[in-house]
Amino acid sequence: MLYIAMEYLRTNNNNMAMQCLRQARQVCSSDPLIFNELGVVCYNEGKYESAIESFRHAIELCTDNMEAVLVNLGHSYRKMQKFSDAVECYERALVLDPRNASTLVALGFTNHLGGNLDTAIEIYHKALAMKPNHSFASEMLSRALKASLEVFTVDTIPMRTIQMEGESKSFVSSSFIDDTDQSNMMVESSFDDGDDDDVDMDYE
Repeated sequence: MLYIAMEYLRTNNNNMAMQCLRQARQVCSSDPLIFNELGVVCYNEGKYESAIESFRHAIELCTDNMEAVLVNLGHSYRKMQKFSDAVECYERALVLDPRNASTLVALGFTNHLGGNLDTAIEIYHKALAMKPNHSFASEMLSRALKASLEVFTVDTIPMRTIQMEGESKSFVSSSFIDDTDQSNMMVESSFDDGDDDDVDMDYE
């Protein structure tokens, strides 16, 4: 039933995947892959707290090949805006696979969202050194550099005072990440991570 569920996941049929996974869990409740897949279904449905619970349980059952589950857990924490927890997951995954560019980008992006621009920029550079054609890393590096420059400008140049109809008003531009147009990356639905291009993460 597990592999049938995985096929349903590949066709985005979450309802049938969940039914198969529940049956598989009844047969073997100690298989971490089942709980990883359950987490993927919950993640796809926007049930991030349930996804976190499933991924954490999968990690408890894992003896090896934990990287994909750690990354998935990190994505779920990021969706909940628990950035420090997400960073910890990505860093643990990178200990297991230091050359995974996609995990590096996820780590950089999470730092980016958390306002740690210098750290994000450094990580984006590392990811692009591994995979120069990583379009998302390139785009986000450009945004981080622009945001960093604007922060530098605001912090170092006195605010301009604009006179408008006799009133004095302070004007400061601010920058934030508009994640509505960012490319989607979704969680991995198996422990076999394969090529970095197959790693889906939903970046919001």
